Amino acid sequence: TLVIVRFHIHDTEAILQIEDNGRGMSATPAACGADGVRNMQTRMQEVGGGCRIESSPGSGTRITFTWVLSHHPTEVTA
Repeated sequence: TLVIVRFHIHDTEAILQIEDNGRGMSATPAACGADGVRNMQTRMQEVGGGCRIESSPGSGTRITFTWVLSHHPTEVTA
């Protein structure tokens, strides 16, 4: 299995994406009532973010976390 992890910041939004080329799922775990997925989604909502899961049989799974950053990084001078 190949796993790809991407992270980037765009303006004030952070995006973390985890993708694999595994077997995939016919229904997302959230649709089946899986606690782990529900917990991830709840925790992201608590910080003003989101958690999206995309998957289909034979084509792997992609999980995308997004959240708003509280401020822009500032330049530090010595």
